[in-house]
Amino acid sequence: MRRWQECFLGVPEAFQEPPLGHSVYANFKTQVDNGEAARMTLYRYDFLDGTGALNPRGHECLAQIAALLPRNFAPVVIEPAEGPPALNEARRLAVLNELGQGTFPIPPQRVVVARPAAIGLSGVEAAIIYQNQLSQTLRQGIGIGGSAQSGLLGAGAGAAGGPILPGGAAGGGQPPQ
Repeated sequence: MRRWQECFLGVPEAFQEPPLGHSVYANFKTQVDNGEAARMTLYRYDFLDGTGALNPRGHECLAQIAALLPRNFAPVVIEPAEGPPALNEARRLAVLNELGQGTFPIPPQRVVVARPAAIGLSGVEAAIIYQNQLSQTLRQGIGIGGSAQSGLLGAGAGAAGGPILPGGAAGGGQPPQ
C-alpha cells in the first residue's frame, strides 16, 4: 500500500491545503502591485516642453513616486519624448538627480525611458469622459430621469417623493387619475 502511495496516490503530507482565501489574496496583491508599478510613470506633460526639466506637476508626481520606491521593485518609467534621443536622456538624468537627493538610494538602471505599461485614453475617449463630467457637474450629480428639485441623487423621484411621470411631472405619491 505504501508503494502505491509513493508512485501515484501520493502521501498525505504532500496535500497541505493553503489557508482560506490564500489564492484570492495572492490575486488581489498582484493587481495592487501592478497598479502601483503603473503609477511610477512620468509622462511627457510632466516636463517642460522641449527640455529635460520637470514642471511643478512633474515634481509633485516624482515626490509620490519617491514614496513608492522602498515598497516595490518596479522601475521608474519616463514616457519617450517626440524629439531627439538626447532629450530623453536629459529627462532621465534630471529624474535621477532629483531622486538622488532623496533618502532612498536607487540604482541608475531603475530609471528607464520606455512606453508606459498603463494604456491611456484616446483623444475621443477623453473628450467623451470630460463632457460627461461637465454635464454631471452642471446637473449637480442628478442621474438620468431625476429632477433637480428632488434633492435625491439619481433616485428618479419627484419633488414630492413620487415617481417622475411622462412629461417630467412629479407623481406626488398619488396614482395617476
